[in-house]
Amino acid sequence: MKHFFRNIRFWFCLLLGVLSVGAATAQENRNIVGRLVDAANNKALAYATVVALNDEGEQAATAITYPDGRFSISLPRKGDYQLWFTFVGYQSFSRKITFDNRGLDLGTVALKAGVEVQSVEIKARQLVRREADRLVYDVAADPDAKRMRMMEIMSKVPELEMNAANGNLQYENTPVSKIYVDNRENGMINVNRQYPMNFIQASYLSKVELVLPGSPEYNNTEPILLLTLAAPLPYGFAGQIRASASTRGEYTAGANAVANTPWTGIGVNYNFGYTDAPKLSNRTLREMLDPQSAYKTQDNTQTSWSNSLSHSLGLNLFRPLFNEKVDLNLALSTRKNTSDTYSDAHSQTLNAAGSEIRSTSNTTRGHEDSPMRFNAGFTMSQKWGKGRVKRNNYNLKYTYTDTRTNSSQSMLHMQTGAADENRQVAATSGSREHNVDFRMLLADPAAQRKWAVYTYAGYINRLYDNATDYQLYDPVTDTFHSEEERFDGLNYRQQIAYARVHFFGSIFKRKLVYALSLQGENVSNKGTFLSTGGSKLDYHEFNILPVANLSLRLKRFSLGASYQGSVHRPGVSQLNPYVDITDPENLRTGNPHLKGEYTHTFGGSLAREFSSKWFKGLLLSYGYAFTNNAIERITTVDDNNISTTTYENIGRNSRHGVNLLLRLQPARILRLSLGGSYTSTTYEFASARSNTVNNFSADASATLSVWGTSIYWGCRVRPYALSAQSRDFTMYPDMELQLSRYFSKPHLGVSLFITDLLHRSRQVREVIGAETFTQTGYRQVLGRMFSFSVYWQFGKFRQPKAIESEAYDTKRVGLFE
Repeated sequence: MKHFFRNIRFWFCLLLGVLSVGAATAQENRNIVGRLVDAANNKALAYATVVALNDEGEQAATAITYPDGRFSISLPRKGDYQLWFTFVGYQSFSRKITFDNRGLDLGTVALKAGVEVQSVEIKARQLVRREADRLVYDVAADPDAKRMRMMEIMSKVPELEMNAANGNLQYENTPVSKIYVDNRENGMINVNRQYPMNFIQASYLSKVELVLPGSPEYNNTEPILLLTLAAPLPYGFAGQIRASASTRGEYTAGANAVANTPWTGIGVNYNFGYTDAPKLSNRTLREMLDPQSAYKTQDNTQTSWSNSLSHSLGLNLFRPLFNEKVDLNLALSTRKNTSDTYSDAHSQTLNAAGSEIRSTSNTTRGHEDSPMRFNAGFTMSQKWGKGRVKRNNYNLKYTYTDTRTNSSQSMLHMQTGAADENRQVAATSGSREHNVDFRMLLADPAAQRKWAVYTYAGYINRLYDNATDYQLYDPVTDTFHSEEERFDGLNYRQQIAYARVHFFGSIFKRKLVYALSLQGENVSNKGTFLSTGGSKLDYHEFNILPVANLSLRLKRFSLGASYQGSVHRPGVSQLNPYVDITDPENLRTGNPHLKGEYTHTFGGSLAREFSSKWFKGLLLSYGYAFTNNAIERITTVDDNNISTTTYENIGRNSRHGVNLLLRLQPARILRLSLGGSYTSTTYEFASARSNTVNNFSADASATLSVWGTSIYWGCRVRPYALSAQSRDFTMYPDMELQLSRYFSKPHLGVSLFITDLLHRSRQVREVIGAETFTQTGYRQVLGRMFSFSVYWQFGKFRQPKAIESEAYDTKRVGLFE
């Protein structure tokens, strides 16, 4: 324990020192800030443009106002500047300032409606505009693109910023989930490799589109970033090295590098992980509801701990051909894992009179090894159409994955009144998958993107296998003999052929965006459950999966509606028939008889942006879904009060949910978020009464940016564990705190993260039940954890050639010409 606290003090002092030095040596805040409003009604002017001209009449910097009218413009050096404030449909306004390398708050700046008079001419072109499902930033029209890097200029898109803790982009504290370059995946810049944008000049960009969650075109739940290039990405190299450690015994390190050369592009990555997990102790109290049961109650405790080691290595080669029209990408990867596990389980079973009738203990040591298996992928894409930005494209992709896990366990089982059992278990399981996917996009060549058709077809071939051998020690012969009646095995093949047509478009100047799609898939499953003497697991099904989405933007309101049909097929871990007997009183196993589940999901949302200083936005959403043949985790108990937990197709479940999110910003450096949700889920069992589970959760977060350091605080209250058999559960409050800073010149990022700030290690209660039993579980939660991470980025790219782009939209006679 003393060693534990010494480590914490060391990490905390180290981080505090780094942040303090950074704060002391960082340049003072150079930003000129204020708020732009309508002079008639004091309403905020969103996505207006602020331009700074130096004393020679040259454009020195630009900024875009946020939805609440706030702006922040960074000036390059000391001197006199003329600030111009422009917005379509309003008279431009200018203000002269003297900048001495210190921040300045201009307060409220008001624009009058109408056309410009006197000597200023306005060309009505905004840098940022809001569409129904996205924010569009015209980088080519921004002179700052020639003095800023890609990652820097992303911050001009409202609420889009780099997370200092990991160096990746996020929108309203939600990580960007995908990044496409010229509508395609890119080997040098993608969601897993964002650091090169810190070293490439922004003038290589023509346009940035931030696709918001719920876009009909992408049917996404997280933000997506689309980058359109003004010129091919430059030659050069970049890399990132990162490491982290936590008080839960988790240690990671990794390196990622990429180089773009005239011959080919190449990327490599390596990751190392080691975990020495602390002990966890869980307790289960189970009662049979039949008053005549001979095994009335059981008290069970299990203590377990583990350690694991992993290595992963990846390589990708990418090459553009035929004047950037064709892209080739080849990826190879491999991974190796090893782990050791330990478990000690004890149970006591009593009859109705409270007398002990069975007492057991089971000690298990296990080893698991996943040897290196090579995975590969190949992608070829081509684009065509008018102009440099070719909207039409096709993409052919093939991937192969191969995994294998070998495990062994040694067990000593002791029970009162019976001989000790010494057992060994050896298991092997693996999966292989071939996936071929072809996609083609035909799009409206006009800038308004009024329509597009996306078609794709593919084939997936999955192979699963598993075999488990249980051996019991014979003290007479001093050898282990296989228990033939307990052998488990599975050979399983799944083939999926699918095709889809996705039509999407927009009307009313992209204020209304819609999408309709229809997918058909044929699923063929063939398998043999070896545990039952070779019984067949064959079945076939054909599914139709329709999707419809709508997004409407009316001034500051956004409306969304959606329907989606989807199929979830069981994974290899759910199908695996291996029986985990680590705790003989509480068995766990998979179910090779599982079939896929079909879900219908309906959703609607209303979002509102506000122009007030404090209140930024509101999001209200409602969802309803029902699932046929639903896959759920189910526990059953036999007459001896021994439980088995597995997966079953229970029948149907239905779910209603409503969510509310409020965003506030009481100060320029402080952002707040408050949210809550209510969900009611009804599980309908084929052979038992239905079970309805109602739950509520609440979230609050705050982000404070001060002295170049980002401080994030979050608090959640939620059910700790829910299942189809839940009868009662614990509402668990979880608070976290993160301090992070990114030093731009050395490209160094550091962060300290504290999770579950309110609690030490504790037990969390959950009650499940059925018609024959009630079970109360107490799971140990580790509680407060400290983690520290650091990353360093490096890179160098060629200086850009002259890139032609239209000048910014404001020009003043005698100065702009």
